[in-house]
Amino acid sequence: MTDSSWPIIVESAAYKEAGPHYRASPHVRHHSYQWYAVLYGRVEATVDGTRYVLGAEQSVLVPPSASRSFECRGRAPGYLYVHFTNRRLQLDALPGRRLAIPPLLRPDLHALADELRGAPGLNSADHLLALIVRILIGTARQGAEASPPAEPLLSPLNAKYHQMLVARAETFMRRNMHRRLSRREIAAAVRLSPAHLARVFRATTGDTPAGRLTALRMERARRLLLDSTLSVTEIALEVGYASFSHFSKTFRQTTRVAPSDYRRSSGHTWRGK
Repeated sequence: MTDSSWPIIVESAAYKEAGPHYRASPHVRHHSYQWYAVLYGRVEATVDGTRYVLGAEQSVLVPPSASRSFECRGRAPGYLYVHFTNRRLQLDALPGRRLAIPPLLRPDLHALADELRGAPGLNSADHLLALIVRILIGTARQGAEASPPAEPLLSPLNAKYHQMLVARAETFMRRNMHRRLSRREIAAAVRLSPAHLARVFRATTGDTPAGRLTALRMERARRLLLDSTLSVTEIALEVGYASFSHFSKTFRQTTRVAPSDYRRSSGHTWRGK
């Protein structure tokens, strides 16, 4: 697909659109690089045991002989890949990072996808090569994202670190449970991606961040029902529920009694709904 004047030799390239169940099992391709870029959607790439969550216009460069797998994580993706032999590009700093396509080169990324999915045109092979080389060079010049890009697999070796992250997240939840909280906001508070936060919680607590937030809210509600003079409606607002009916339903599901019955069973007779 190229001659000796080009700095890379492209072996294969394709653009694909996948469904929500997209998954490419772990595999190895020897002696060549693989550049994998997401145009839209969300993909989790695992390269030699390290996970990278790729969103729109993000990519990863897989070095020769590395094991790699890809899986949809949310919205179904459109993605492209290029297998190539590197002749003289300086790419050593790129593997092992999640790479953002530089803003000025994002139109080139979409032009590359259009070229790959369309019928071959005039000078199509040279156009493909020019776009690929331009994007790779521009990405190498920009370097990797400043934010932590790689998310290591969970293991017993970092269990204490994960417990610390969970404790920090729970502290943030307790301090802010009076208002609506998103998983993204909780993740940002402990400097993780939402997907990685979910994995840490699942491995450490067996629960999701949302499930744990609900449990903390119900724990706080029970204490307020027993120890405060707040009405049940006021307690619902205090633990982040704008709807009394939603609070009552959740409380009943977790405690098996209605909030007012829980308060009466303790011997308290505070007034209020």
